Amino acid sequence: MLELLAKPSVHVGISLVAVPVNDRPLFFATLLPRLQEMRTRTGRPHWIVIDEAQHLFPASWQPAPLTLPRELGGVLMVTVHPQHVSAAMLEAVDTALAVGKAPERMLQPFGRVPPVELEDGEVLAWSNGQAEPLRLVQGKAQVRHRRKYAAGDLGGEAFVFRGPQGKLKLRAPNLGIFLLMAEGVDDETWMHHLAQRDYSKWFRMALKDDGLAADAEQIESRGGLESRSRIRDAIEKRYTLPA
Repeated sequence: MLELLAKPSVHVGISLVAVPVNDRPLFFATLLPRLQEMRTRTGRPHWIVIDEAQHLFPASWQPAPLTLPRELGGVLMVTVHPQHVSAAMLEAVDTALAVGKAPERMLQPFGRVPPVELEDGEVLAWSNGQAEPLRLVQGKAQVRHRRKYAAGDLGGEAFVFRGPQGKLKLRAPNLGIFLLMAEGVDDETWMHHLAQRDYSKWFRMALKDDGLAADAEQIESRGGLESRSRIRDAIEKRYTLPA
């Protein structure tokens, strides 16, 4: 990887889908000093973008001495759970952007921010203890994490088939395993979760896929055991699952 980064025209992306969630902080703690050393020598990489930062720097993470430089410039962290990010990393943040409803709640780890209602195209920006709305030029939305949802491990957001009596604990860490389990669970268990609308809830909350969730809601409203095949069809229209 470092050999690739030595080429100014090359951008490198690292997927940690195959790395267990609990092992990711150690992985990155080992990688970061090497990136910092390369920056000292070459000035590259100019930017380090860290998606789902709460997995690499969980709240319990305590960096070893000298692991983090005093000024961590050129780093962009992305998370929907800033309260679950290590305090050591949050202290290194000089600017934070929040979007959505009640964006001030997302900025609470940086201090108290008064409630604000954003207009279309605006984000709430925090810097040096001050927060104010900023208007950004928005690009086209991109579909993210599709491979992770299809074959990775969603960790604590995995779907769990529990059944009407709550006696089961069949964990589906991704869509591929979910479909395999959906074929194998008994009718009573499948229909229980269908009636609770658990499938559409999972698609919306864990997979962040409103389109799939909307299709699932229609299927849940119809009911019936044929909902298994309908849910499968809806998933396979959107995701390429492992063979």
